[in-house]
Amino acid sequence: MGFRGVSNQSVFVANLCFLAGLGLLISAQWEMVRGNTFEYTILAAFGLYYGGYGVLILPSTGILESYQGDTAEYYNAFGIYQLGESYSYLKERTD
Repeated sequence: MGFRGVSNQSVFVANLCFLAGLGLLISAQWEMVRGNTFEYTILAAFGLYYGGYGVLILPSTGILESYQGDTAEYYNAFGIYQLGESYSYLKERTD
């Protein structure tokens, strides 16, 4: 972006993911009010995924710093998170 000397946009991406997750959760609640339970399930699952993803990459949470520079371990843990979410999404699709 380069606005006011900001070159690292990870905070903006994390907040965008968190707000997208919040928006999906609000949409899911309206689908439940309308009686569309399948749409509710899908929107809520994606909303929680995006919210969790946003929290994981948000620098102020200190998750990356807790790995003390061992980025390989962080990426492995992050991959396990992604696999778990992929499994839950695929399980919803086949049920």
